[in-house]
Amino acid sequence: MIKLDEELLASDLLATSNALYYTRNNNLINNNYNPFLDLNETLIFNFGKIVLLDNDLEDINKIIDKEERKSLQVFVDYINESQDIVYKLSKSFLRAVKRTNFFEVPFFDNIRGYSEEDFKDLILGYYSTFGNDTYKIASKYFDERRINFGTFTKMKDCAAFFSGLQWIDSGYILSMYQKYNSASASTIVHELGHAYDAERFLFPQKKNLPLFSDCLVEVPSTAFELGFYDYLKDNHIDIDGSNVLLNSRFYMLIEYLKTLKDTISHKDLAVFSDGYGVDEENNEYNVRDAVLYGLGYYTSIHLNAIRRADTKEFLNVLNKLMTSRKELSFEEAINTIGFSLEDFTNGRYVKPELKNNMLELKKRYKL
Repeated sequence: MIKLDEELLASDLLATSNALYYTRNNNLINNNYNPFLDLNETLIFNFGKIVLLDNDLEDINKIIDKEERKSLQVFVDYINESQDIVYKLSKSFLRAVKRTNFFEVPFFDNIRGYSEEDFKDLILGYYSTFGNDTYKIASKYFDERRINFGTFTKMKDCAAFFSGLQWIDSGYILSMYQKYNSASASTIVHELGHAYDAERFLFPQKKNLPLFSDCLVEVPSTAFELGFYDYLKDNHIDIDGSNVLLNSRFYMLIEYLKTLKDTISHKDLAVFSDGYGVDEENNEYNVRDAVLYGLGYYTSIHLNAIRRADTKEFLNVLNKLMTSRKELSFEEAINTIGFSLEDFTNGRYVKPELKNNMLELKKRYKL
């Protein structure tokens, strides 16, 4: 079983604890305190160790609360500014879903399994297709044992997550999976997309990554994940698994776009600091995840079209988007990746992906 280096994690957390104790820099606290808590929880639950934080928790929480209120306002403004585009793309795509007679295919038993060695080689083989720079970041997380399988955590509904410490310019990937298969590989690929983002852009430039305001934060991870499904299929590694996993991502996209369409329809929606919104009838919506993953996967399908044509151009476009995303409106982000607003909102590149995947599954399983 792939396990992280607990001594390295304890050392990184101790260095972070010291940094949080001595710093007068609010950005350092804002970017590292919550990851410190998440990773400390991992250390406690999985290895029975803890790194104490001697700083005044009341003062730290005041700083965090202030920053979260500011980033929440940016998040709400982003939704309001982008609501026409988001409503059009949601409405167009959901119409197409009905015409396709889409349904979630439950054939997860057909997903291929791997040995630990083959699992690692599969992921690194995929990342090597993007060049040495990208490969080295992925390889680092295996070589330095910054990945943990079978992680015990309070986050029951999360298959895997990346937690990065800006202070040490690196992070950890924590997976709840117990088996090596194409599904668990896709989650590691996804989280390595966050690691790529952090180590190429966020950490070197010491950019803030608050809870809400970076609404395109899931784009690099979902873009690499969608490319991985193509890699499984194109190299005849796991064609069935590729189709089934892509189908599950479309199901997720549909649910998130439904949420976005519904939330935009409610002008009096109140969004709270946990990312949930409540309308005037007290209906609850997971607004934050709907934006991050709904727009993330939808945008990444377009980036995947670029990757199929030219891997270098894909990286150029992705890097340009990641470098400037916090200054971009959603419409400007669409222009940055090179697609017309009309093509983006009418689903010209998304609808065929959904339809073709559904047809392949129906043919394969005689549905």
